[in-house]
Amino acid sequence: MLLSAFSPSTASQSGDSRVRGHELPSQRRGPNGLLVNLECGNCHRPIAADADLTYSDPKYRAATVSYSETGEFLPLRLDSLKAPKPVTGRERMASVKFANACASCHLLTFDKRFEEGAPHDQPEVVHAFLLGKFQQYIAAHPGELRVQRDPNRDLTGKTPAPSFRVLTPGQWITEGTAEAEELLWRKTCKQCHKLTNSPSSSRPQVAAAKETTQWMPHAKFDHDAHRGFTCVSCHAKALTSTEASDILLPGIATCKTCHAAGPGHAEIQASRAAYRRPVKIAFNGSLAGEA
Repeated sequence: MLLSAFSPSTASQSGDSRVRGHELPSQRRGPNGLLVNLECGNCHRPIAADADLTYSDPKYRAATVSYSETGEFLPLRLDSLKAPKPVTGRERMASVKFANACASCHLLTFDKRFEEGAPHDQPEVVHAFLLGKFQQYIAAHPGELRVQRDPNRDLTGKTPAPSFRVLTPGQWITEGTAEAEELLWRKTCKQCHKLTNSPSSSRPQVAAAKETTQWMPHAKFDHDAHRGFTCVSCHAKALTSTEASDILLPGIATCKTCHAAGPGHAEIQASRAAYRRPVKIAFNGSLAGEA
């Protein structure tokens, strides 16, 4: 297999990341939870390693999603090296999944009436979920059709609105869904995803992650031989990275701290050849070899 980046998501041409990543090590577990100190292995792992479920959510892990996870990856290079034998499964890093690594801290709550969060899915699926939730709730609580005015929203110089309104079930569902979606689209989802609005739809489009799983198509690498080191021993930039579009590959100088070069040292000479192969960074943030 081939060397993959510690942070595999790409960036758009404008420089905005499609999926944000690498929060500071101190992270709050939920909006009112305790601060926890994250470790690299809480989110990142080789493909063959079991997922660390410290910050997972069983409900999201069991959920079926409408999007295809394979569609989130950029295609592999056709001229890349063949996988080494035997394959250990530790050559490349697995994709970070919301259900396994994010759901326990980044809650998708949308209304104080519900403890359950919104699905981690496409906006159309989220919209249908919200409609169903508000329909079920108002059917069981018809007294809430009489909506009390929020006095904190009075503006100086403006005529105060009536102290309460009486809504139809349809009006109540529509308003509740719209408020929940405004919270999700404008704040919750945008913390990690790039959303774009369309004049033809009231719901945003979520940009694909487009993760790069093969960063150096002309090099061989195996994380299995480096398990005695911490992640930041090689990926030092991860400590200051805030965007998943950041390229965190170590340079050849990092490798040479252990792999001492010699005139006939085949291992380091092969690595040098891979690094010397001309590369360029494409507009989508991936590495591509020059012709």
